[in-house]
Amino acid sequence: LFTLKPLELTKYMAGDHDHEKDENCFPDPCFEGCGENTEIKVAGEIWDKDAHKGQYPFQIMYYPLPENYDLKDFPDGITDEHFKVPIENDYEAGSYIARVEPNVGIKMADITIDGSAVKTALSLLRIRKVEKVDQVGDDIGKLASQVTETAPTQKITEAVAVMPEDMTYLVNNIEGQGLNPEPDVRLLHDELLSVPGQDTCTDALIARLEKEGVTQDSTRRYAMKYLDLIDANDSNLLVCAQSEYQIYVPYPAGTDESTEFALYHFGGLNRTYTEQDYGENVFTNIENSTVTRFNIENTPAGIVFKVNPPPETQRDNYSIGAMALTWKQKQYTVTFDSDGGTQVPNQTVTEGQTASEPADPTRSGYDFEGWYLGDEKYDFSSPVTSSITLTAHWSKRGGGGGGGGGSSVRYTLCYDSNGGTEYRDEEYRRNTVVKLDKTPERKGYTFTGWYADRKLTDKISS
Repeated sequence: LFTLKPLELTKYMAGDHDHEKDENCFPDPCFEGCGENTEIKVAGEIWDKDAHKGQYPFQIMYYPLPENYDLKDFPDGITDEHFKVPIENDYEAGSYIARVEPNVGIKMADITIDGSAVKTALSLLRIRKVEKVDQVGDDIGKLASQVTETAPTQKITEAVAVMPEDMTYLVNNIEGQGLNPEPDVRLLHDELLSVPGQDTCTDALIARLEKEGVTQDSTRRYAMKYLDLIDANDSNLLVCAQSEYQIYVPYPAGTDESTEFALYHFGGLNRTYTEQDYGENVFTNIENSTVTRFNIENTPAGIVFKVNPPPETQRDNYSIGAMALTWKQKQYTVTFDSDGGTQVPNQTVTEGQTASEPADPTRSGYDFEGWYLGDEKYDFSSPVTSSITLTAHWSKRGGGGGGGGGSSVRYTLCYDSNGGTEYRDEEYRRNTVVKLDKTPERKGYTFTGWYADRKLTDKISS
């Protein structure tokens, strides 16, 4: 007897993106020990796949597992009762029964493979969840970027894998299982999965990093992604590169090439970790993950790191998995110059955050008018992007100038155009720089500039 068993495969959701093939949300049929040179006969006649649009005389149908089924027991306990209604799409992540069934009008008893009668065996299809699948639609580019052989030189906005020209791939990293013709290998760059009752598992991952010595404080920032290689032309099947390659990731908002980063990988956290196939809780899996710090380099295009080929001890379903990029945000000092008033403590503010408006200072004989940055009253809702000095502005009680603490003194600038265009007087605080850009007109005359005296001997040049 020839045992006809589907390969146990792993794929990602959103396999039904825009593609020439019909019913392409499931992988092209693959069977153990059944290759291109395998002789298949139906009722004694050789089955010509080319004459049947590349199809076998049998197909793979997928069925839900029994509720609360323990995969460690598979396929024990699976009976014909479980093959009533096959699934029609890949919308639900999980593990499914893969069952060989004859095509319409064909009986399995009439099929022979390499001269032997055929018996079938059950297998599994694992569909891994994609967090942002609803945003994909027919555009797989929103989910995964095409691999390239050329390293980027301009700043990137999404992760990209750079492969050697002679790179080879294996489906699910199964030895001898190459890709189908005309593959579309892409780098999946998805968000971390949501966990029921939790926003994400980010907090648990951060706690796991803390055990590895990553200190936590108010300046620590994270960008977490889930990365993997898929064949978008074969239902988003998990694929594995067989030699070293590079991945570039974009700089997070508020960072650049000068920022110091650290990149961590959580070994063992593949997309099955939320299915709880074996009753394991996601947080237990995170706790048991192996954390590795990757060597990285900042480039003008983004942050680059190397991915090694899978070790011999990790064959099937080898994945890249969950990654955490971390850095410390810059901090700036906001200095308060009370200009003769009571002292106000300086503040240390994380980049992009806002300074807290302090209690008003006091000064004998003066009223506080606010904090100013240069000539403008400061808006405490503005994010801080550099170290700044804010100066208190005062007005002397009872009016008048002099002795008002410098910045509180006001001056009136009068324009005497000597018969030309008339301008209103302007009032400025002391030390304000005024641009004299007004050019009056007077019939029969040419304007030669502004002077500080009526005799026109003291020309104002700046």
